Amino acid sequence: MKLQKTIEEHEIWSSIHLDGQQLTDKDMEIILNDVIVGQQCKQISLSENKITSIGAFIIADALNTNTTLKALSIDNNHLGDIGLYSLAKTLTINNRTLSELNLGSNGITDEGIKHLVHMLRTNKTLTELHLSENDITDAGVKILTDVIQNGNTTIEKLWLSRNKLLTDSSVSYFIPMIKQSSSLKKLFIVDCSLSDKSKNQLKKVQQSKQNFDLSV
Repeated sequence: MKLQKTIEEHEIWSSIHLDGQQLTDKDMEIILNDVIVGQQCKQISLSENKITSIGAFIIADALNTNTTLKALSIDNNHLGDIGLYSLAKTLTINNRTLSELNLGSNGITDEGIKHLVHMLRTNKTLTELHLSENDITDAGVKILTDVIQNGNTTIEKLWLSRNKLLTDSSVSYFIPMIKQSSSLKKLFIVDCSLSDKSKNQLKKVQQSKQNFDLSV
């Protein structure tokens, strides 16, 4: 009842914030019917809840017919690679509206990045992708940067901050992506495991490219 009351207080077409509400997978049916379909909101934030891969599947199902939602934040939940697979599959095939997706702090590994990469090859809508504070390694960065460099033409902002498994080995993947991506304008890799030498390398590359911002 509390969730539905909160939803009812928001005007149609507005943004709705349900952060830190202890929402579970069962609540996602309400989100599906009352918000994505009913309210037709443009922005939904579900940060810091208890949503798992099951809830992600329900949300993905709603996105199949979405024509209004542009920004979705599900950071600080428990989606994992399986939950990411559901979302990536929908964004590969059906959704043509969502432009911003926040998946920070969801236990995503390189396996999940493989699902994202497959999606990014065909998706022409996403412009902002948040993947901070996950379990992505240098191997995951390799395939992610490759698709942004060579396959995707829409990603403008990429967040990978606080992925502690990213080391200096990732620098050799970041550099060509920065130089050659036709769309990327901002890269956030703060508080990863990069040495000062690697950070300086990246800053030099940043200076050589116009209209590009780097946070390292």
